[in-house]
Order: sequence, then C-alpha cells, then structure tokens
Amino acid sequence: MADWSDPFDEQDPETRENVERFEQTLSSSFSWFFDSEELEQIFDYYLERGHMDKAEQVLSKGLEQSPNHAGFMLRKAQMMMGSGEIRQAEELLDKALRINPTLVELHLTRSSLYDYRNQTNRALLHLRKAEQLADAEQMPSVQLAFGMVFMNAGRWRSALDHFLLCVQKDQVDQEHLLYDLGYCYHQLELMDDGIAFFEEQINQNPYSDAAWYNQGILYNQAGLFEKALDAFEYALLIRPDLSMAHFNRANTFINLEKYPEALEQMQEAIRCEPDYPLFVNGLGVCYEKLNRIDEALARYEEAAVLDPLLADAWFGQAACKAQSESWSAALVLINRALELAADHEEYWYEKGRILMALARYDEAEQVLAEALRLDEGFWEARILLVSLFLAVDRYEDALRCIQDGQEPHKDDAAYFFELAGLIFAFEIKELLDLAHTCLQWALSVDPSESHHLLTFWPDAHNNSEVVALLREYKALD
Repeated sequence: MADWSDPFDEQDPETRENVERFEQTLSSSFSWFFDSEELEQIFDYYLERGHMDKAEQVLSKGLEQSPNHAGFMLRKAQMMMGSGEIRQAEELLDKALRINPTLVELHLTRSSLYDYRNQTNRALLHLRKAEQLADAEQMPSVQLAFGMVFMNAGRWRSALDHFLLCVQKDQVDQEHLLYDLGYCYHQLELMDDGIAFFEEQINQNPYSDAAWYNQGILYNQAGLFEKALDAFEYALLIRPDLSMAHFNRANTFINLEKYPEALEQMQEAIRCEPDYPLFVNGLGVCYEKLNRIDEALARYEEAAVLDPLLADAWFGQAACKAQSESWSAALVLINRALELAADHEEYWYEKGRILMALARYDEAEQVLAEALRLDEGFWEARILLVSLFLAVDRYEDALRCIQDGQEPHKDDAAYFFELAGLIFAFEIKELLDLAHTCLQWALSVDPSESHHLLTFWPDAHNNSEVVALLREYKALD
C-alpha cells in the first residue's frame, strides 16, 4: 500500500483516493477506469517517490487506453532518457510534438535532449516556443531551462540573467539554483556582485548552507581568505556533512599557507566521502605542501586509480617525481596529465621544468611558450624561459622575452625581483644595468616581496649596493 505519512498527501485527498484505487486494481482482478489526468497524477506520485515499477505500470495502462496521448508519451520518453534510450526518446518526443505542439513540457524535454547533444541553437529554439506557450506558473521552469542551456554552452552572462529570474520561485529548487548562480558569478569573476547577492540570500535565510558555501567560494576567489574560512564554517555548522565545504576550507588554508590546518580539513572531507578522487587528490596536495613527498605520491596514485581521467592526480605524481629528480618518470606522468587537460598552463610549465632538467632545451622552449600563450600573465613561466635563454647564451632572445613581459607583469613585484636575481646570478656584465632597473621597479611596486630576490640569487645580501637599495625602500627587517 501507499505510504501516506508525508504532509503533501494529507493535503491532497484526491491523490490519496486515486492511488488507493489504482493499488486495488494491482492486488485484485477488479478493474477501475481512470481518465488520463488521473493516471498522470498517479504516475507523478510514484515517480516523485522513486517507485519506478509502479510508475511503469501506470504508464502502460495510460498508453493502452490512449496510445496517442502526448502526456503519456512525454513521460515514457522521460523514462527512456533515464535508462539511456536517448534515440528512442527523441523519436517519441517528436511524435508527441506533432500530436500536441502546445505542451510546454514537451518543448522543455526536447530542448534538454538537444542540449545533451550540444546542439545549443536547437535547444534554444524549443525553449523560445516553450516561453511563448508558458503561463505564469510554468515560466520559472522555462527560465531555469534557458539558464541551464546557456550555462552548458559557456554563455555565463546569459545563464546568470535567466537564473536570477528564478530566485524565490517555488517551482524551482532554490538550493540547486544557488549553486548554479554561484558558478556563474565565479566564471564571470563578478565577485562583488556575487558576494552582495549571497549576502542578501543569507539575510533572508541565515540557515541556508548553500548560500554560505557559495559566499565562501566567492570570498576565496576575491582573495578574502579569512572571510572565506568563516563562510565555510557557517555552512558546516548548518550541515556538518557538506564535504565540498570541508574541501574548499582546506584549499583556503592552503592559500593562507596554513598547511597543517589544510590537512586536517581535507581529512574531514575524506571522512565524509572516503573514495572521492578529488578529495584523495587534495590530501596529496596537503602532504606535498608539508614536504611529505612519499605520502603525497601515494595519495596521487590512489586518486589516479579511483579516477584515471583526473588530470591533477597525474600532475601531482609528476611533481613528486620531479622533486625526487626522477625526471624521466616525471615526463611520462606530466604528458599523461596534458593528454587529459591541455589547457592548463601550469602543466606546461611543469613539463618545461622537467625538460630543462633533462637538457632538452628546444622542447622546453616550445612548452614554456605554450604556457605563456595560454596565460601571458604567468610570470613564473616567463622567468623559466628567460633562464633557459640565459643558460644557452641566447641573450637577444632573453631580452626579447623580458621585453614581451614588461606590460603583462608590470604589477608583479615578485616577477621583477626574481628577474633581477636571475640576471645578477648569471653575472652577465651587459645585463647588470637591466638587473638594477628590474630591482628598483620591483621595490617601487611592493618591497615586501623582496624575498623573491633570493630564489635565483641566494647571495644577494652579500652585495653592498643591493643591500643599500633594499634598506632605502625598507625591504629589510
């Protein structure tokens, strides 16, 4: 028999009566007639509760009574989609649309299948038809569908605009909507707008773990790490098993270089979901930051077994092998990472480091150029490329590379400190004036970053001229 314990059924006697009548037909030879609307209502009742066998029985009866009923065909197509019968579902939906082209839900479902096939324009065509046909009650579902299609197409601004139309609408799952909104704000780098939006949501509902969590993500992106920690902590007070809040709180501690705290928080994420590859990989990151390389490598290897397509797990293994100077093994691993994610500039940078250690300079040059093509502001890659040119006495190429980085790195004091230290370390007389210029520029931008001078030139404090300059800019303790 049906379970009538939930409040919905107590307030809906018509559903109670129809379901009880239907269940009596299943348990006896007695047969009742149900009209199409009643069968749709019974089907939806079973579907919402996950009673798929009974839902299929309702559907079979409905299609037996009315084989060309668009509502039953829609529900049959939706069940086919759930079992992976995509092509059959499409054929049934197209047939249903020919019978009843004014049914909004048919257009929404047909759109979702086009979206599944990455046919964005066709998906949007059906959504525009749905928009024309929808009443006020249906419109939030249509706007949500627009948002999902735009989000899947990477059109974040359009997705955000449509999602905002769904806020506080009862027809839309508000918790999932907040995550979609947070993702759009994140992708658009609209941190201020996003933070203000989630502050408003928190004011309206202080117990929304989704609002606190997404607030934390945006605080992190904005570099407000202490506020991010607080936001994630509030999310976890409301929902202690929110594993992604533990994970992102750990990442925030990493950003603050508080590695023991990061490890503890990542272990909490693992306790929530022990075999989740992202968390196992995160544990590897924490161990690597703590210079516990063997433990880091073991976790990266475990993550790669759990999910062979997790590029970061292969990248982590490569970094650990490089740290132990197992360069050939590191090269194999970083190549695997790049096969999976060729758009990650830090992977190309790591490959460049490995190739330079193997004295394969021509290949390293191409690889580092690719890192800079992906992100011209990636100053660490430019420093490594300049060091390569200097190491093989290609001074003109080094100067050209430095010139190319002047604009993209003009506000990166760390870059100019490392560049100055690099040139000083090579002791190339023709470039010493340039080294002094780089040092003075770095000091004018941010003297607190002066420790980067020691990256390539540990003897910097033995140079009286440089020490005097550091003191002038109050860059020495």
